[in-house]
Amino acid sequence: MFLGILMSLSYSPAIPAAHQVVAQMRLDPFWAFVQRLHYWGSALLILHAVLHLAAILWVGRTSGDHRARYLASLGMFGLALGYQITGNVLPYDRHGVQTAAIEGSIAARVPGGGPAASRLMMGGEGFSPATMELWYALHRFVLPIALLALLFMAAREYRAKRDVRFDVRLAAVPIFALILFSGFVASPFGSVATADDARGYDALPSWYTYPAHLLLAAGQKAIPNGGWIGAILVPALIGAALVALAWKPVPPAITRYAMGAAAILLLVGGLNSPSQFASLTGTRDPVGVKSVVVEKAKPQDPILAAKGKVAFDAVGCAGCHGANGKGSDGGPRLADLHKKHPDADFYIRYIKNPTSVKASSTMPAFPDLKKEELSALAEFLRYPIPTK
Repeated sequence: MFLGILMSLSYSPAIPAAHQVVAQMRLDPFWAFVQRLHYWGSALLILHAVLHLAAILWVGRTSGDHRARYLASLGMFGLALGYQITGNVLPYDRHGVQTAAIEGSIAARVPGGGPAASRLMMGGEGFSPATMELWYALHRFVLPIALLALLFMAAREYRAKRDVRFDVRLAAVPIFALILFSGFVASPFGSVATADDARGYDALPSWYTYPAHLLLAAGQKAIPNGGWIGAILVPALIGAALVALAWKPVPPAITRYAMGAAAILLLVGGLNSPSQFASLTGTRDPVGVKSVVVEKAKPQDPILAAKGKVAFDAVGCAGCHGANGKGSDGGPRLADLHKKHPDADFYIRYIKNPTSVKASSTMPAFPDLKKEELSALAEFLRYPIPTK
């Protein structure tokens, strides 16, 4: 947190100055070390919060005299994730901007209040300079104040109970390892974002959001357009259940079984998922699906394209991609996609099973569409779409 305050003296969330400032920091030995220490320290905070919370759940110290400390631990885990999520976009590189756009689109897919929640989260419609300002304010002011409050509450409880012994020597080990690690391993970074990245959906999930990405994929397989159930509803229900343990405890054996089952499911899901998470070091620029070179595209069939336009609305594509694919809070703009992909086969394969074409895709699959519907949709999308 203090390293972040130090870096903020030179940083500005303005676009594209934010990327230039971070790039300059990485060229100076002192600031490069500070930046690395800040990044990897934030990652260590997440790992520490997970292990600390797991230890509390393992021994069943969630209620009674332990309630305040347990709730503080839950809060610190949430804040640690919040630090990484809001800080990820601040370098204004392609991965950070695309990741923010994807997160906003997932929120927008929640039935009912999703679009409004997405606009609140992004500071407006889609990613914009307002998003940078908002997330920077959260990262620099709101989250640090909340973290200090939780640390104060936890320290007071531990001091009052005196049932846990604090060993300075043991605490020094991860701090020393962090400093040593930061001296040799650079944090990930990428090229400056462009206007296209504000609507880009090619970024791989970060390591700390990868479990949510797996849940999103599971939700989409279980229920059509159900990705938000796995990525948002399930984590929310788990969080509510964890909070409830502070007042309605269960035997530690049950929580241990639940933790073990969750770990196994995530491991199996990760091993069977075609998607990976973004690079932990080096460049993290998103890599889109390669375009197919078509020497001479077939002339468009206007009758089939008209059927495709009807199917586009009937299937529900417009719900995420906007009318005529002009883009919305829930999905990327499709009106210019024909420039990269003029081949009908690309659209047919992508609509049937998006992850077979792009492993990191968050789009739901439509495996039950008839061949005629897929061909019509492909004909509609593979040529310029009127946006009016």
